[in-house]
Amino acid sequence: MPAPKGNSNAEKWTKKEAKGFADSVLEYVQNNEDCLFIGEAVTELGYYRTLWNYISEKFDFDTIKRVESILESRLVKAGLTGDSNPTMTIFTLKNNYDWKDKREVEGDFNIEWHEEKTYIDE
Repeated sequence: MPAPKGNSNAEKWTKKEAKGFADSVLEYVQNNEDCLFIGEAVTELGYYRTLWNYISEKFDFDTIKRVESILESRLVKAGLTGDSNPTMTIFTLKNNYDWKDKREVEGDFNIEWHEEKTYIDE
């Protein structure tokens, strides 16, 4: 028999524990200026990147946004100054921070083609 809706007894990460985890990641990132990737910070604290993904999707803490913002700005700075591999920097910004090379335009465009006779019959 499945648990009733709203049952959170099996969840390991409560809001309080998740906030503590996010705070510890923020502290690590602030104290380690050379940290550019969330995976590095989480791994150094003894966790997996998938845990960060889970916590950031499940909870909406300002701490998570601050960590992501700090790392994004560090990565951009490192890419511009040449301290980071440009290809890897671009790859990471596109995949983790929704950066794009071009503007994507969405809409309903109707194009009509009218062919006209442009020569003279003789």
